Amino acid sequence: SVPLNAQQQRVVIKIFDLTGRLVRVLFDREVAPGRYEVIWDGRDAHDNELASGVYVYRLEAEGTMMSQAMTLVR
Repeated sequence: SVPLNAQQQRVVIKIFDLTGRLVRVLFDREVAPGRYEVIWDGRDAHDNELASGVYVYRLEAEGTMMSQAMTLVR
């Protein structure tokens, strides 16, 4: 849960591998205040299945940035 301003704003979610390489921009759009769920299918920007392992997502929203590691299991 990420607190956002009570105004519409741009939200970007990017997925990186552990070397820091950007593998996919998962979400990039203007959103109104509310609760959202974004599901990653384990694919890169070219629709290739990625290997099992640890990846990092980064969420950016006007003045807020957070990152979290996640494990992809095939």
